[in-house]
Amino acid sequence: MQLSYLGRLPSLQLAGAVSRGAERLSLRRVAKTVGVSHQAPYVHFGDKRRFLAAVAGMGLQEAADEAAIARSMQASACLVAC
Repeated sequence: MQLSYLGRLPSLQLAGAVSRGAERLSLRRVAKTVGVSHQAPYVHFGDKRRFLAAVAGMGLQEAADEAAIARSMQASACLVAC
């Protein structure tokens, strides 16, 4: 699975790497951070653009999950208060 070792990246480290800008992101550094060979990101993703797309997808999925939880909590609160 493409994202298997992305999940091992600490969120703050990943955010820090991406916040410095895509042009400054080093897949070699990403590989070192997660403890895989320097070629592993290229094997799994092909290039930096695809890696960044996967990271963006993870962020979107996380936001969608959080929105679903918030909706669920809001619905539960309404059932109790209404």
